[in-house]
Amino acid sequence: MVKSKNTPNELFNEFLNEEALKPRQKVEVALEIIKPETVSYKLAVPTPTTEEEIKNQWRVIRNFFRSGENPKRNESTGLMPVLPAPYLKKDEITTDYPVFLSVESKFDHCPFSDLLENTFKKIFKEKEAGILLQNLPRIENFVRKYVVDAGNFCPFDVALGSAIKDISKIKIKGEDRANFLKDIEKFKDSLPQSGMLLGFSQQTPVHFLVHLLKYQTLEKRKKFISEIHVLKSGLNDLLSVEKSEGSKDHSSGWGIADSLIEFKKLDTLMPERASESMPEKRYERIVNCISTLDSAESLLQNYNGLIFIGKTLSENSNFNWNKLLEGIEVKVAPTNESCTSASNGFKNHIAGLVKLMTAVRIAELEIKNKYDEEIHRDFFKRFNWHYFTEEESSLCPPVVLIEETQNLLGKELQHFSTLIASNKPVKVLAINEPSPFKINFNDSEDELPSYQQELSSLTISHRGAFTLQSALHNPVHLLKGIESGLASSTPALFHILISPDSDNTSTQNFINISSAVEGRQFPLFTYSAGENKWGSRFDINANPQSYLDWPEYTFEITNENKGTDKLELPFTFVDFYAVNKSNSESLFLVPPSYWSDDLIPLSEYLKLSTDKLYAKVPFIWLVDNEDTLQKVAVPYSLVIEAKERLDFWNFIQELGGVNSFHVEQAVNRTRNEMQEQKEKEIKDIETKFEKQIEEVRTSAAGEAMDRLAGILLDLDSITSLPSVSKISKPSSSPEAEESKTSVITPAKVETTEKVVEISGEAWLETFKCTSCNECTDKYPRAFKYNGDKQAYMEDITTVTYAQLVKAAEACPAKCIHPGMPLNPNEPGLEELIVKAKPFN
Repeated sequence: MVKSKNTPNELFNEFLNEEALKPRQKVEVALEIIKPETVSYKLAVPTPTTEEEIKNQWRVIRNFFRSGENPKRNESTGLMPVLPAPYLKKDEITTDYPVFLSVESKFDHCPFSDLLENTFKKIFKEKEAGILLQNLPRIENFVRKYVVDAGNFCPFDVALGSAIKDISKIKIKGEDRANFLKDIEKFKDSLPQSGMLLGFSQQTPVHFLVHLLKYQTLEKRKKFISEIHVLKSGLNDLLSVEKSEGSKDHSSGWGIADSLIEFKKLDTLMPERASESMPEKRYERIVNCISTLDSAESLLQNYNGLIFIGKTLSENSNFNWNKLLEGIEVKVAPTNESCTSASNGFKNHIAGLVKLMTAVRIAELEIKNKYDEEIHRDFFKRFNWHYFTEEESSLCPPVVLIEETQNLLGKELQHFSTLIASNKPVKVLAINEPSPFKINFNDSEDELPSYQQELSSLTISHRGAFTLQSALHNPVHLLKGIESGLASSTPALFHILISPDSDNTSTQNFINISSAVEGRQFPLFTYSAGENKWGSRFDINANPQSYLDWPEYTFEITNENKGTDKLELPFTFVDFYAVNKSNSESLFLVPPSYWSDDLIPLSEYLKLSTDKLYAKVPFIWLVDNEDTLQKVAVPYSLVIEAKERLDFWNFIQELGGVNSFHVEQAVNRTRNEMQEQKEKEIKDIETKFEKQIEEVRTSAAGEAMDRLAGILLDLDSITSLPSVSKISKPSSSPEAEESKTSVITPAKVETTEKVVEISGEAWLETFKCTSCNECTDKYPRAFKYNGDKQAYMEDITTVTYAQLVKAAEACPAKCIHPGMPLNPNEPGLEELIVKAKPFN
């Protein structure tokens, strides 16, 4: 992981973001970690070229694409992939190293920078210890330098003490200095008092493994041994009772007491167990249990596990095995027999642990007096490690095999498969130390690069083994994966990518590993065999932009006379390949004068169908030392490699449930079903509304004809009156009966010549109702809801004309039409009719 001051946990895949590229704040320390400044890229400028030159150049380009022959090899010298280029130019970068390894349960393993930041936030409030806060980067850099100088592995308290001592020498005057020193002491006391700090090196995975073997279950094993002591005490008590019972001598003469006490009768009053001697078999069983339980300390507390190392790896001078594996029993496996040695070693190793767990279980039964000879004798006769509970398995120091990946995929392949298939909980740490990646461009068509063997996918195929594929650049993912695998009761593979270069301080090493992950050469994932659902067993989230084929980034570029543009740039397998300087020189630099539509990005080339590829040549973007973007053609040999790596990545994605064909089918099926249901609902609503609209149109047409007839015949009595038949549930009150037969004439309403004919019948447009409850709550007898919770008029004789007009005014949908008043004697009708006019 690459980090910046602004984003403490920034991944390498994000290191070209604007925030990441801001310069790191200067601090006065011996070790200055330099961050690259914001980069402004520009496109290469074409030069005038003739048509004939273009044709000739493209013949060379296409020949390079087919054969890999590059007559302009030296012209691509100094070109770098765009993404890591700013970092490849620097000597050092800031990462998640060093890592703090805890030996106390109250502290977690984490990057040292996170430990500093989290501890500070925990003990100081906002705006407190400001001077100390400003100097946290100094402490971090002091410690980082100390760890590097100490060989990338040292005690936490020693490194921190040295940093605190140096930081305390800062020249601060007066009361500020006293407060500063006080804050430092408070801060130091809140940090762990023990533990280790681990830096970036080839040996890091082994350090992680050994530390976890020693401390991961230390507290649990101590507690278990304490419980064993209690069991031993209980068994000894049983034997003590037996000895005391066996030492009784009732035949001895007591003189006068013999005539006063009848001992035989006294024996009958004692509990049966006290009056009977312990069976000889039980006595021997308890004695054997105690003897076996005495071995608990040597098997659990003073023993951290058994490690087998492959013969070739044991001779690797880059690993100081004696120092690395101090405190662990180590055996070197014969050549081509590492897996067999680990399997046989487990058989001998587990025998003593099986005997101990058997004794623990028998002791528990004996103390509770629940041991049944008929049942338990046969059970414990066949008892082995397969019967261990998860808790018992986690207490057992494991057997670990450390071997090179190439050996496991070579002559050891069959034995490795047998070991994993045996379900023996042997843990395998596979060190992937790749040689510089090269392509032989002179291969014939029949010898083009083939699919790579994948140790991790082979392990997954056995289904029952925990599998971790991780890389050295991401210590958090690596550490958590090893921790989970050691805690598993199943076989486990830790497939770790390290740098082939032993120069632990080299930025190139870190970038090489990170680029392998970015370019899908070595994707990160974990497979937990214990999960119930297949998809839940996989975790691929540690990969950059795990939902895409290739991670994609946006860059700003400067075009001549065109201002600033944005360039979408994927980081492909070939970009990873080009991180190596000698590899980038093997690619073909295409001058901008020869750029054409036939030169397309590699990521697009891989998506095109065969019939569209005949004239196309893929390229990737590289950048020179002057930050000028150049296009370099990619040979077909590398295209095949990129396809193979993409296929493996897609395989991992599908296992992790990302871009899964079956998931996409299920989503599409659900989407179609929802769309069909929605369309049906819309169609039903439209049909319903059309019916209601038609009813309204018919009613409105009838009312219009009534008004027209009244005008033509000049019959005032034909003025639209409320239809008695449309008023349901009429009131039986005399006032209501009178209102039914009342005819309201324009003379009685004192209308003027300008009066406009108003519909005399009150009505409600139900289909417009918004279910606001306004009318139904205030006038529940006049207004009701139908089955769709839309209002209709039930009995308007239960309200006055004033209330009806008020309901029309309050209706948000304006769907209540009060018509003309039913009661001509209601006060204020003239004003009410004017108010009702807008709603009719």
